[in-house]
Amino acid sequence: MFKILDGRSHFWQWDSDQKLVVESLTVGTSVQFYNDVVKEKGYTTLVRQEPGKRICDVPNILLQHACDLTVYAYVEDEKGNRTVFRKTFKVKKREKPAAYVYKETEVTDYPKVINDALALAKKSGMFDGDDGVSPVITATRIGTGTRVTITDAYGDKRFDILNGKDGAPGPQGEPGRDGVDGIPGAPGKDGVSPTVTTETTDEGTIVTITDSTGDHTFTLLHGADGKDGSDGQPGADGKDGVDGLPGKDGEPGPQGEPGKDGSDYILTEEDKDAIAELVIAKIPDGDEVAY
Repeated sequence: MFKILDGRSHFWQWDSDQKLVVESLTVGTSVQFYNDVVKEKGYTTLVRQEPGKRICDVPNILLQHACDLTVYAYVEDEKGNRTVFRKTFKVKKREKPAAYVYKETEVTDYPKVINDALALAKKSGMFDGDDGVSPVITATRIGTGTRVTITDAYGDKRFDILNGKDGAPGPQGEPGRDGVDGIPGAPGKDGVSPTVTTETTDEGTIVTITDSTGDHTFTLLHGADGKDGSDGQPGADGKDGVDGLPGKDGEPGPQGEPGKDGSDYILTEEDKDAIAELVIAKIPDGDEVAY
């Protein structure tokens, strides 16, 4: 029933000259607006025809507040039954634009019109009528909304307030401004520097770390002995050593066996001649030798 003209699903605070498309309403139908700020006084604009669509204006004054904006209209058929069309739009908060200028939207202030007419009637004294009957209003939930029944001097009149369908998601809005920095937090507690101590035992080393939360202890155990490694390759031969000093003389050996007696040797003539030559060679010349 009610759609924002530019296709959005919500308004922004400080919007101006916004319009609703109201195709199901006839020209001249009253469309009423209110929010929590002006709930005691609604504002009404009339449906008008523009090329290709019927629209009504949204009062600028109601878009100055970042709160839900409710729109509704009454439609009455030939039997006097009335139907209420109603929808609530979000008005999202934003900073007031520097160039914003408020312009009054032409609205119909029905409470003021009625009060002015009553004042004129009382003043004239010509409109005294029968005592009125206080109407009784009852509301009953129905499947698609709420049925309201008003009983007055002329009988019962009913109209239904139907639940509106959710509108299609609007386009992505502009990112909001960064928020103000928060108040600095309270100073944190002083840190505690951890200490580390060790203790050596037969099984290994006990390590103790002490910090702000207490002591944390663990043990580093000695590992088992590894297996013997395999023999290495033989090394290269070393260089010859220096000759040692001569050893001491050994002890005299035992007495040898007595030799055998020699046999007599008989000189031969050749032996004699050889001996004579040796002797002669030793004797000076001129000496005589007899043999």
